[in-house]
Amino acid sequence: MLKFNYMDLLELDQDTYTAWIPRLQTIEDTAIQQAKQLQKDLPGDSALLERYCQEYVFVMINGETLSPALLNFHEKILGQFEEALRYGFN
Repeated sequence: MLKFNYMDLLELDQDTYTAWIPRLQTIEDTAIQQAKQLQKDLPGDSALLERYCQEYVFVMINGETLSPALLNFHEKILGQFEEALRYGFN
C-alpha cells in the first residue's frame, strides 16, 4: 500500500491511479529507501519525506516528457530535499 497519495500530483483518474499502484509502489519504496539512507532516524510521517517522495515520483513518471530545463529544475529540487535529509531536517 502506498504511504502517500499521488493521484492529484500526477493528474490521474481513479481507474488509472489504481492500475498504476504497483508501479508507483516500487518508485515510492525506492524514494523512501534513499531518504532513509540519508537520514537513518527519519520519521515515517515526516513532511519532508512526503515532499521528497512526491517530487521523486513526479520525476520518475514524467521525467522523459519534461523539457531539459524543467527536468533540471525538478532535479535541483530533489537535490535540495536530499541535502535537507542529509543534514537532519524533517
